[in-house]
Amino acid sequence: VEKGLTLDPKSVPTLIVAARIAASSGNFGQAADYSRRLAETDRRSRSDHLMNVARLEVQMGRSAQALAAANESARELRAEMERREIFVGQATKLAHLAQELSAVSTVEQVARVVTTTGRDVLDAAFANIAVVDADRRKVQIVHSPPLPAEMAERYSHLELSDDLPLAHAVTRGEI
Repeated sequence: VEKGLTLDPKSVPTLIVAARIAASSGNFGQAADYSRRLAETDRRSRSDHLMNVARLEVQMGRSAQALAAANESARELRAEMERREIFVGQATKLAHLAQELSAVSTVEQVARVVTTTGRDVLDAAFANIAVVDADRRKVQIVHSPPLPAEMAERYSHLELSDDLPLAHAVTRGEI
């Protein structure tokens, strides 16, 4: 185990085995040290490793250290819950976007969904989408609210022959 940790000091499987061996042989201090290293290395299971540290500290009669490790584990769990709530919110928005997209069938309808619901999924303040016509002569641009209607109309289309950066990028195949 020590040789493995010398070769790779951050090897999660090796640190887990080292902590178990140390704990099963009664070396709780060493097991706690390995568990602390695990908590720093294996961020996905950080709260579990910190709870192991707390249990080992209790076995050694070090209640202050056990309480500190348990409190840190609790903070990690709260942070993980917050991350998961954000993930669930994003997944819900994506599901809503997929549902809206599955209900439309024209390019214009898809553009509207992307510039409204798609914008919301990305937490963007604004979105637009440009669609090249079948003849590759014009670009239709759909803007999301809150762009004022008169501005959205003014910039709703362009000719690919226009001397504009967007027209050049489209004709060169860059977008």
